[in-house]
Amino acid sequence: MQNQVENKFKTEKPEDMARFALETVANAVIKATEQAKERYDVPVLCAGGVMASRVIRARMEKRFGSGVSFAEPTLSGDNAVGVAVLAARLYRKTGADGQ
Repeated sequence: MQNQVENKFKTEKPEDMARFALETVANAVIKATEQAKERYDVPVLCAGGVMASRVIRARMEKRFGSGVSFAEPTLSGDNAVGVAVLAARLYRKTGADGQ
């Protein structure tokens, strides 16, 4: 990967490099999500700084359709949002005592 980036840096325009970086991250996120979905039967919630990217969100939506949910982009600047949303859902589901 490093060699690809270094070679592209010499010949590509900055906007093409930025797109390459986003597509590379999107590919990694999609692959990790696919592996997690194979192992666990749980819904997918995407939050955090990376998910504020329209490019990555669009790729995730294309791949997983309605099987993926997103935090609002204004809330995606903080990775803790996803954890907080999941905790709130668990709390509502199980009640305050966690059972």
